[in-house]
Amino acid sequence: MKNQKGDRKKFITGYRPAIYARHGLMLGIRQPLDGPVFASLEDAEGWCMHAMLSHYESRLGMSDARIELFSGMASCT
Repeated sequence: MKNQKGDRKKFITGYRPAIYARHGLMLGIRQPLDGPVFASLEDAEGWCMHAMLSHYESRLGMSDARIELFSGMASCT
């Protein structure tokens, strides 16, 4: 399926992680830090751990993660 801009859209299911800083901003950008949609829960957990460790190692404080089920249309360019 193509929209007016010519982007292809595809129906996908998976896991969508989001990281929230406990105080301030997440890695200096807006909250939450949204991740891509992963096919497996283990991949989503690994992405969360990497992002949370990078945030902590940058001396930006602690962060929390949430992984949600995703089912919907996504742009595939």
